[in-house]
Amino acid sequence: MLINHPVLKINFKHKNKNEFEILFNSFYPALCSFASSLNIKQVVSEDIVQEVFISLWENLENFDNEKSVKSYLYTSVKNKCINYLEHEKVIQKHKKFEKIENEIPYSNQIIEEETHRLIYNAINELPASCKNVLLFSINGLKNAEIAEELNISVNTVKTQKKIAYKQLKIKLKNIYLLTGVLFKHFI
Repeated sequence: MLINHPVLKINFKHKNKNEFEILFNSFYPALCSFASSLNIKQVVSEDIVQEVFISLWENLENFDNEKSVKSYLYTSVKNKCINYLEHEKVIQKHKKFEKIENEIPYSNQIIEEETHRLIYNAINELPASCKNVLLFSINGLKNAEIAEELNISVNTVKTQKKIAYKQLKIKLKNIYLLTGVLFKHFI
């Protein structure tokens, strides 16, 4: 079937680039406008319309009249726009989850810092002898090294550590609950 055009009649059964260019120039602006009316950016609209025309060119022999071509063009543009918008929604959701994932390490760092602060505050409340032994222990010194540093016996170091751990266990019993609740909130 032929499309009547002021300059040329277009025959769909035989691909002719010049005839197709006329068809393209006739419909392209209207199709871009149509795509833009579906909340698609102008640049994306132009890409979508060009893709539809490429597909039309590849399947041109399957059409036999202007009405079927118009229907194909507008329906294809509409469907590609809908697909594009759906894809954009997926991308936005992914970005939202990515942002949350990026915040989790920061949140975990806050929890870790707050936990350290609570532990060191509890250590600072210990009697001086327990506190000194425990701080040396935390810094990696062995019992014998602590004993030598503080000029006390190894048994005194062990006793002071036991006292310190017992008091810390009581003072920090709620810290495990606190960090567990915070981790559940952020993860």
